[in-house]
Amino acid sequence: MRLAKQISTGYYELGVYLGIEVPIMNAIRTNHNDVVQCAFEMLTTWKRSIGRLDSLTTFNVLRRALADLERTDLVELVSSGE
Repeated sequence: MRLAKQISTGYYELGVYLGIEVPIMNAIRTNHNDVVQCAFEMLTTWKRSIGRLDSLTTFNVLRRALADLERTDLVELVSSGE
């Protein structure tokens, strides 16, 4: 949940970047009033969509996406495992 709090309003862009389709992102935005809840739902949806990748691969994909979106603060958070 800490990551979701830190993602905040950047959840939509990150979700699309991670490959979540725009209609699904729109549904997440519509179904939740709070950006933290939206970010959490986006992360949960993404994790389900990638299936059974090992944890290291999952974190690497997420770290790369955050780096590409210039969210180095979140790269450090994910890398620290907090």
